[in-house]
Amino acid sequence: MLKKILQYIFLFLIISSSWKVEAKSKWDVAFPKLSYMEEQITEEITPIRNDQGKIKGFDVLITIPKDYAQEKIQISPNIFSAIEEYKYITPNDKIKINLKIKNASNYKYQYVDQSFMITTEDKRREGVAENFTDTNAIGFDGQKIDAIFSPYRTWNTALIDLYQNTKKQEASLSDETLSDKLKEVGYQGIEELDGYYLDYYNEKYDLNEKSLDQFTDKIIKEIFSGTKVEIKESNSKLIELAYNFFYNKLISYTFSDQKLTDENSEDYSIGTYMRKRLGNDYLKDTFAVIEENHSKELKNMSVNINGKYTTNIFLYYHFYAHLEFQLQKENVEKNLNLLEEGEIIPPKTGIS
Repeated sequence: MLKKILQYIFLFLIISSSWKVEAKSKWDVAFPKLSYMEEQITEEITPIRNDQGKIKGFDVLITIPKDYAQEKIQISPNIFSAIEEYKYITPNDKIKINLKIKNASNYKYQYVDQSFMITTEDKRREGVAENFTDTNAIGFDGQKIDAIFSPYRTWNTALIDLYQNTKKQEASLSDETLSDKLKEVGYQGIEELDGYYLDYYNEKYDLNEKSLDQFTDKIIKEIFSGTKVEIKESNSKLIELAYNFFYNKLISYTFSDQKLTDENSEDYSIGTYMRKRLGNDYLKDTFAVIEENHSKELKNMSVNINGKYTTNIFLYYHFYAHLEFQLQKENVEKNLNLLEEGEIIPPKTGIS
Protein backbone atom coordinates (compact mmCIF):
# COMPACT_ATOMS: atom_id res chain seq x y z
CA MET A 1 0.00 0.00 0.00
CA LEU A 2 2.79 2.40 0.99
CA LYS A 3 4.61 1.56 -2.23
CA LYS A 4 1.51 2.45 -4.27
CA ILE A 5 1.07 5.76 -2.45
CA LEU A 6 4.70 6.64 -3.13
CA GLN A 7 4.18 5.82 -6.81
CA TYR A 8 1.19 8.21 -6.96
CA ILE A 9 3.20 10.96 -5.27
CA PHE A 10 6.07 10.46 -7.69
CA LEU A 11 3.68 10.52 -10.67
CA PHE A 12 2.04 13.72 -9.36
CA LEU A 13 5.43 15.43 -9.00
CA ILE A 14 6.35 14.52 -12.59
CA ILE A 15 3.05 15.83 -13.97
CA SER A 16 3.02 19.01 -11.87
CA SER A 17 6.61 19.83 -12.84
CA SER A 18 5.52 19.93 -16.49
CA TRP A 19 2.74 22.45 -15.86
CA LYS A 20 3.57 25.82 -17.31
CA VAL A 21 2.76 28.64 -14.91
CA GLU A 22 2.51 31.93 -16.75
CA ALA A 23 4.10 34.83 -14.88
CA LYS A 24 1.94 37.92 -14.66
CA SER A 25 3.09 41.27 -15.95
CA LYS A 26 4.46 43.61 -13.29
CA TRP A 27 1.91 46.15 -14.56
CA ASP A 28 -1.23 43.99 -14.26
CA VAL A 29 -4.41 45.73 -13.09
CA ALA A 30 -8.10 44.81 -13.06
CA PHE A 31 -10.09 46.49 -15.84
CA PRO A 32 -12.75 48.78 -14.28
CA LYS A 33 -16.37 49.23 -15.24
CA LEU A 34 -16.59 52.29 -17.49
CA SER A 35 -19.43 54.77 -17.87
CA TYR A 36 -20.34 57.14 -20.70
CA MET A 37 -22.28 60.39 -21.17
CA GLU A 38 -25.94 60.57 -22.03
CA GLU A 39 -26.87 62.05 -25.40
CA GLN A 40 -28.46 65.02 -23.62
CA ILE A 41 -25.01 66.16 -22.45
CA THR A 42 -23.37 67.73 -25.49
CA GLU A 43 -19.68 67.76 -26.31
CA GLU A 44 -17.59 69.94 -28.61
CA ILE A 45 -13.90 69.22 -29.14
CA THR A 46 -11.97 71.88 -31.07
CA PRO A 47 -8.31 71.52 -32.12
CA ILE A 48 -5.90 74.24 -30.95
CA ARG A 49 -3.33 75.03 -33.66
CA ASN A 50 -0.05 76.91 -33.56
CA ASP A 51 1.10 79.51 -36.11
CA GLN A 52 2.20 76.74 -38.49
CA GLY A 53 -1.20 75.07 -38.33
CA LYS A 54 -0.02 72.10 -36.30
CA ILE A 55 -2.29 70.82 -33.56
CA LYS A 56 -0.91 71.54 -30.10
CA GLY A 57 -4.02 70.72 -28.08
CA PHE A 58 -7.78 70.59 -27.79
CA ASP A 59 -10.50 72.72 -26.23
CA VAL A 60 -13.23 70.49 -24.80
CA LEU A 61 -16.63 72.00 -24.06
CA ILE A 62 -19.23 69.97 -22.16
CA THR A 63 -22.70 71.54 -21.93
CA ILE A 64 -25.41 70.63 -19.43
CA PRO A 65 -28.61 71.60 -21.28
CA LYS A 66 -31.23 74.04 -20.04
CA ASP A 67 -33.90 71.47 -19.26
CA TYR A 68 -31.59 69.01 -17.53
CA ALA A 69 -32.60 67.96 -14.00
CA GLN A 70 -30.91 64.62 -13.26
CA GLU A 71 -29.35 64.17 -9.83
CA LYS A 72 -26.07 62.85 -11.27
CA ILE A 73 -24.24 63.46 -14.53
CA GLN A 74 -21.66 61.18 -16.09
CA ILE A 75 -18.89 63.14 -17.86
CA SER A 76 -16.70 61.20 -20.30
CA PRO A 77 -15.33 63.42 -23.09
CA ASN A 78 -13.77 61.74 -26.12
CA ILE A 79 -10.38 63.39 -25.62
CA PHE A 80 -8.23 60.41 -26.57
CA SER A 81 -10.36 59.58 -29.62
CA ALA A 82 -9.80 63.13 -30.85
CA ILE A 83 -6.04 62.78 -30.41
CA GLU A 84 -6.06 59.41 -32.21
CA GLU A 85 -8.04 60.95 -35.09
CA TYR A 86 -5.99 64.13 -35.52
CA LYS A 87 -2.42 63.26 -34.52
CA TYR A 88 0.39 60.74 -34.90
CA ILE A 89 2.52 59.77 -31.92
CA THR A 90 5.86 61.59 -31.82
CA PRO A 91 8.48 61.65 -29.03
CA ASN A 92 8.22 64.64 -26.66
CA ASP A 93 4.67 65.36 -27.78
CA LYS A 94 2.74 67.48 -25.29
CA ILE A 95 -0.92 67.81 -26.20
CA LYS A 96 -2.67 70.50 -24.20
CA ILE A 97 -6.20 69.82 -22.91
CA ASN A 98 -8.59 72.53 -21.70
CA LEU A 99 -11.84 71.20 -20.23
CA LYS A 100 -14.77 73.60 -19.83
CA ILE A 101 -18.15 72.69 -18.37
CA LYS A 102 -21.05 75.00 -19.18
CA ASN A 103 -24.02 74.59 -16.88
CA ALA A 104 -27.07 75.89 -18.76
CA SER A 105 -29.48 74.17 -16.38
CA ASN A 106 -31.41 75.69 -13.48
CA TYR A 107 -29.46 73.72 -10.87
CA LYS A 108 -26.05 73.92 -9.27
CA TYR A 109 -23.79 70.94 -9.91
CA GLN A 110 -20.65 69.84 -8.11
CA TYR A 111 -17.88 67.30 -8.59
CA VAL A 112 -18.37 63.87 -7.01
CA ASP A 113 -15.31 63.24 -4.86
CA GLN A 114 -13.06 60.36 -6.06
CA SER A 115 -15.06 59.86 -9.28
CA PHE A 116 -12.25 60.90 -11.67
CA MET A 117 -10.36 58.16 -13.46
CA ILE A 118 -8.32 57.58 -16.60
CA THR A 119 -8.04 54.07 -18.03
CA THR A 120 -7.42 52.19 -21.23
CA GLU A 121 -10.57 52.09 -23.33
CA ASP A 122 -12.93 49.16 -23.67
CA LYS A 123 -11.90 48.07 -27.18
CA ARG A 124 -15.45 46.93 -27.94
CA ARG A 125 -16.60 50.51 -27.39
CA GLU A 126 -14.18 51.75 -30.05
CA GLY A 127 -15.29 49.13 -32.55
CA VAL A 128 -11.99 47.27 -32.55
CA ALA A 129 -13.81 44.01 -31.81
CA GLU A 130 -15.77 44.25 -35.08
CA ASN A 131 -12.64 43.44 -37.10
CA PHE A 132 -10.70 41.76 -34.33
CA THR A 133 -7.62 39.72 -35.26
CA ASP A 134 -6.49 37.60 -32.33
CA THR A 135 -2.77 37.74 -31.46
CA ASN A 136 -3.09 35.46 -28.39
CA ALA A 137 -1.74 38.40 -26.42
CA ILE A 138 -3.35 39.75 -23.24
CA GLY A 139 -2.60 43.27 -22.03
CA PHE A 140 -1.85 44.38 -18.47
CA ASP A 141 -5.52 45.48 -18.33
CA GLY A 142 -6.77 41.96 -19.03
CA GLN A 143 -8.02 42.80 -22.52
CA LYS A 144 -7.17 40.78 -25.61
CA ILE A 145 -4.75 42.68 -27.84
CA ASP A 146 -5.81 43.09 -31.46
CA ALA A 147 -3.30 42.86 -34.30
CA ILE A 148 -3.54 46.63 -34.89
CA PHE A 149 -1.48 47.00 -31.69
CA SER A 150 1.29 44.72 -32.94
CA PRO A 151 4.58 46.66 -33.22
CA TYR A 152 6.86 46.46 -36.23
CA ARG A 153 10.04 44.43 -35.98
CA THR A 154 13.37 46.21 -35.83
CA TRP A 155 16.99 45.32 -36.37
CA ASN A 156 17.71 45.44 -32.65
CA THR A 157 21.02 44.34 -31.16
CA ALA A 158 19.75 40.80 -30.48
CA LEU A 159 18.69 40.22 -34.10
CA ILE A 160 21.86 41.75 -35.52
CA ASP A 161 23.86 39.22 -33.47
CA LEU A 162 21.51 36.39 -34.46
CA TYR A 163 22.07 37.10 -38.16
CA GLN A 164 25.78 37.77 -37.50
CA ASN A 165 27.53 38.87 -40.71
CA THR A 166 24.44 38.82 -42.91
CA LYS A 167 23.83 42.23 -44.46
CA LYS A 168 20.49 43.76 -43.45
CA GLN A 169 19.44 44.40 -47.04
CA GLU A 170 20.03 40.75 -47.90
CA ALA A 171 18.31 39.35 -44.82
CA SER A 172 14.67 39.00 -43.89
CA LEU A 173 12.89 39.30 -40.58
CA SER A 174 9.84 37.42 -41.83
CA ASP A 175 8.39 34.78 -39.50
CA GLU A 176 9.65 31.96 -41.72
CA THR A 177 13.24 33.20 -42.03
CA LEU A 178 13.48 34.31 -38.41
CA SER A 179 12.12 30.93 -37.26
CA ASP A 180 14.89 29.17 -39.19
CA LYS A 181 17.52 31.41 -37.61
CA LEU A 182 16.15 30.74 -34.12
CA LYS A 183 16.15 26.98 -34.73
CA GLU A 184 19.82 27.17 -35.69
CA VAL A 185 20.64 28.38 -32.17
CA GLY A 186 18.39 25.95 -30.29
CA TYR A 187 14.97 27.59 -30.14
CA GLN A 188 11.68 26.16 -31.46
CA GLY A 189 10.98 29.05 -33.80
CA ILE A 190 9.20 32.41 -33.85
CA GLU A 191 7.07 31.42 -30.85
CA GLU A 192 10.28 31.51 -28.78
CA LEU A 193 11.59 34.85 -30.05
CA ASP A 194 10.73 36.35 -26.65
CA GLY A 195 12.75 33.57 -24.98
CA TYR A 196 15.71 34.34 -27.21
CA TYR A 197 15.49 38.04 -26.25
CA LEU A 198 15.25 37.13 -22.57
CA ASP A 199 18.36 34.94 -22.77
CA TYR A 200 20.27 37.41 -24.95
CA TYR A 201 19.78 40.50 -22.80
CA ASN A 202 20.25 38.56 -19.55
CA GLU A 203 23.63 37.45 -20.86
CA LYS A 204 24.54 40.81 -22.34
CA TYR A 205 23.87 42.69 -19.10
CA ASP A 206 24.75 39.87 -16.67
CA LEU A 207 21.20 39.58 -15.34
CA ASN A 208 18.86 36.75 -14.39
CA GLU A 209 15.41 38.19 -15.11
CA LYS A 210 12.49 35.79 -15.55
CA SER A 211 10.38 37.86 -17.97
CA LEU A 212 10.93 40.68 -20.45
CA ASP A 213 8.94 43.24 -18.44
CA GLN A 214 11.41 42.87 -15.56
CA PHE A 215 14.15 44.48 -17.65
CA THR A 216 14.93 48.16 -17.15
CA ASP A 217 13.33 50.80 -19.36
CA LYS A 218 16.66 51.14 -21.14
CA ILE A 219 16.75 47.46 -22.12
CA ILE A 220 13.09 47.39 -23.17
CA LYS A 221 13.84 50.40 -25.35
CA GLU A 222 16.76 48.48 -26.86
CA ILE A 223 14.44 45.58 -27.74
CA PHE A 224 12.26 48.02 -29.72
CA SER A 225 15.14 50.02 -31.22
CA GLY A 226 16.98 49.75 -34.51
CA THR A 227 15.98 50.07 -38.14
CA LYS A 228 12.27 49.35 -38.50
CA VAL A 229 11.13 46.84 -41.11
CA GLU A 230 7.63 46.62 -42.58
CA ILE A 231 6.86 43.34 -40.82
CA LYS A 232 4.45 43.25 -37.90
CA GLU A 233 5.46 41.31 -34.81
CA SER A 234 3.61 38.00 -34.35
CA ASN A 235 5.15 36.82 -31.08
CA SER A 236 2.42 37.33 -28.46
CA LYS A 237 4.81 38.12 -25.58
CA LEU A 238 6.45 40.92 -27.56
CA ILE A 239 3.05 42.31 -28.57
CA GLU A 240 2.14 42.34 -24.87
CA LEU A 241 5.44 44.01 -23.95
CA ALA A 242 4.93 46.83 -26.47
CA TYR A 243 1.32 47.42 -25.36
CA ASN A 244 2.16 47.35 -21.66
CA PHE A 245 5.26 49.54 -22.05
CA PHE A 246 3.30 52.12 -24.04
CA TYR A 247 0.50 52.53 -21.50
CA ASN A 248 2.74 52.30 -18.42
CA LYS A 249 5.77 54.33 -19.52
CA LEU A 250 5.36 56.20 -22.79
CA ILE A 251 1.97 57.94 -22.52
CA SER A 252 1.09 60.06 -19.50
CA TYR A 253 -1.54 62.55 -18.34
CA THR A 254 -0.54 65.54 -16.26
CA PHE A 255 -1.85 68.75 -14.74
CA SER A 256 -0.06 72.08 -15.12
CA ASP A 257 1.93 72.09 -11.87
CA GLN A 258 3.24 68.53 -12.14
CA LYS A 259 6.91 68.20 -13.07
CA LEU A 260 7.11 65.54 -15.75
CA THR A 261 10.41 64.06 -16.93
CA ASP A 262 11.33 61.13 -19.16
CA GLU A 263 12.37 59.19 -16.08
CA ASN A 264 9.29 59.77 -13.90
CA SER A 265 6.67 59.49 -16.67
CA GLU A 266 5.44 56.16 -15.30
CA ASP A 267 4.23 58.06 -12.20
CA TYR A 268 1.60 59.72 -14.40
CA SER A 269 1.02 56.95 -16.94
CA ILE A 270 -2.43 55.65 -17.81
CA GLY A 271 -1.53 52.39 -16.12
CA THR A 272 -0.68 54.25 -12.90
CA TYR A 273 -4.00 56.13 -13.04
CA MET A 274 -5.72 52.75 -13.20
CA ARG A 275 -3.86 51.53 -10.12
CA LYS A 276 -3.93 54.70 -7.99
CA ARG A 277 -6.78 56.97 -9.15
CA LEU A 278 -4.69 60.13 -9.51
CA GLY A 279 -5.85 63.69 -10.19
CA ASN A 280 -8.90 63.83 -7.93
CA ASP A 281 -8.02 67.07 -6.11
CA TYR A 282 -7.60 69.07 -9.33
CA LEU A 283 -11.18 68.37 -10.41
CA LYS A 284 -12.49 68.75 -6.89
CA ASP A 285 -11.01 72.25 -6.63
CA THR A 286 -12.08 73.42 -10.09
CA PHE A 287 -15.56 71.96 -10.26
CA ALA A 288 -16.46 72.30 -6.54
CA VAL A 289 -19.61 74.17 -7.53
CA ILE A 290 -20.79 75.03 -11.04
CA GLU A 291 -23.54 77.60 -10.61
CA GLU A 292 -26.64 77.50 -12.77
CA ASN A 293 -26.06 79.37 -16.05
CA HIS A 294 -22.31 79.58 -15.36
CA SER A 295 -19.16 77.81 -16.56
CA LYS A 296 -16.01 76.44 -14.98
CA GLU A 297 -12.80 75.52 -16.81
CA LEU A 298 -9.84 73.34 -15.96
CA LYS A 299 -6.93 74.50 -18.14
CA ASN A 300 -3.48 73.25 -19.00
CA MET A 301 -3.83 69.54 -18.57
CA SER A 302 -1.79 67.58 -21.11
CA VAL A 303 -1.33 64.19 -22.73
CA ASN A 304 2.40 63.55 -23.06
CA ILE A 305 4.61 61.17 -25.03
CA ASN A 306 7.93 60.18 -23.49
CA GLY A 307 10.85 61.59 -25.45
CA LYS A 308 13.66 59.31 -24.31
CA TYR A 309 12.06 55.87 -24.53
CA THR A 310 9.62 56.24 -27.44
CA THR A 311 11.24 54.50 -30.40
CA ASN A 312 10.22 54.61 -34.05
CA ILE A 313 7.96 51.55 -33.77
CA PHE A 314 5.54 53.68 -31.72
CA LEU A 315 5.34 56.63 -34.14
CA TYR A 316 2.07 55.41 -35.67
CA TYR A 317 0.97 53.28 -32.74
CA HIS A 318 -2.78 53.01 -32.19
CA PHE A 319 -3.99 53.88 -28.73
CA TYR A 320 -7.33 54.24 -27.01
CA ALA A 321 -7.97 55.61 -23.54
CA HIS A 322 -10.91 56.75 -21.44
CA LEU A 323 -11.45 59.67 -19.05
CA GLU A 324 -14.50 60.02 -16.82
CA PHE A 325 -15.92 61.63 -13.68
CA GLN A 326 -19.30 62.54 -12.19
CA LEU A 327 -21.20 65.66 -11.19
CA GLN A 328 -24.19 65.80 -8.89
CA LYS A 329 -26.72 68.41 -7.84
CA GLU A 330 -25.34 70.52 -5.03
CA ASN A 331 -26.24 69.38 -1.51
CA VAL A 332 -27.80 66.12 -2.67
CA GLU A 333 -25.31 64.11 -0.65
CA LYS A 334 -25.54 66.49 2.32
CA ASN A 335 -29.34 66.31 2.39
CA LEU A 336 -29.26 62.52 2.21
CA ASN A 337 -26.93 62.46 5.21
CA LEU A 338 -29.18 64.83 7.15
CA LEU A 339 -32.20 62.71 6.28
CA GLU A 340 -30.47 59.65 7.68
CA GLU A 341 -29.63 61.57 10.87
CA GLY A 342 -33.26 62.70 11.30
CA GLU A 343 -32.49 66.40 10.88
CA ILE A 344 -34.71 66.66 7.81
CA ILE A 345 -38.29 65.50 8.23
CA PRO A 346 -39.67 63.90 5.05
CA PRO A 347 -42.95 65.36 3.77
CA LYS A 348 -46.14 63.59 4.86
CA THR A 349 -47.50 61.53 2.02
CA GLY A 350 -50.18 59.57 3.84
CA ILE A 351 -48.28 56.39 3.03
CA SER A 352 -46.80 54.51 5.99
